[in-house]
Amino acid sequence: MTDRPLDRSEFIKRGSLVTAALATGFLSSAPPARGAEVQTLKLAFPDNVHTPSTKVAQRFASEVAAKTNGRFKVDIFPGGTLGSETNIVAGLQTGTIDLAMHTAGFVESYVPTVGVLDMPFIFKDAAQATRVLSGPVGKQLAADCSERNIEVLGWAQNAWRNVECADRAVKTPADLKDVKIRIQAGPVFAAMFEAVGAVPVVMDWPDVYVGLSQKTIGALEVPVPSFVSAKLYEICKHISLTRHVYNATLFMASKTKLAAMSPADQEIIRRAGAGASAYWLDLMGAANKTAETYSKGQGVQIVEVDRGAFRKAMVPVYQKFTSKFGNVLPQILAETGG
Repeated sequence: MTDRPLDRSEFIKRGSLVTAALATGFLSSAPPARGAEVQTLKLAFPDNVHTPSTKVAQRFASEVAAKTNGRFKVDIFPGGTLGSETNIVAGLQTGTIDLAMHTAGFVESYVPTVGVLDMPFIFKDAAQATRVLSGPVGKQLAADCSERNIEVLGWAQNAWRNVECADRAVKTPADLKDVKIRIQAGPVFAAMFEAVGAVPVVMDWPDVYVGLSQKTIGALEVPVPSFVSAKLYEICKHISLTRHVYNATLFMASKTKLAAMSPADQEIIRRAGAGASAYWLDLMGAANKTAETYSKGQGVQIVEVDRGAFRKAMVPVYQKFTSKFGNVLPQILAETGG
């Protein structure tokens, strides 16, 4: 993430150039060994080229190219260039997309149990989430994905989701009463904000800036790096550190594509995916701190909240969705002491 957000013309110019380079593989591969046939893999993710996701994708592509002596070239497609958020996951299932990096909330549409990771306040911190996803829970969710033709290569995080409000500092659940808040689409997200008396609104991400400007919405709930990249600090002056959703991400491969590879090449892809996921975790931690610091410099108030009060308000949400996630939710709560 850059320290200085780009103006619109510069963003479009640079974004077009970088996207073109990524999509043609110019930034992603080494030359193949002489006489070797080059196989191309398509890696898609919804974030734009100026986010940490691009660095993660480039690292993965470089390692795959190096370990296969250039026999595999990874073409990188950022910013939803291969389809919408849900279409990316659908492409993995059908084999039209070979690899993807995505948040759990959109994978849930195809693998319902993965949605458990978006339950509010389910993890106390990133270390706890990493520990849980490295154990039996992560293996169970990966097995569920496997049944849908998706192999999980690694788990990471796209930064905690927080509440950003245009006209008030949100410190307690009561501060959100009757506030129209833009949420990520999904029944869990709707339920958690209804539980605190807010009015959930589903709105496409490109429309959020205008929505805040025209007061169609008064708040939103996104990671701080996303808040900064969209320049929302210009019109939204309060970030409340609710950290209500961990925002787990998955580095995934199409099982169809993997099955067409030799066992040795499959192992290269799996190792590269695991390494890229660990790198992703580190990058997002740093990006989040940078984004908070930048927001402060833009006059945004960073607000600490009563997380205990918010957690207590989420009891009805857990009562409503416990049965949806089978034994996975109780298993997570047993491991975290939740």
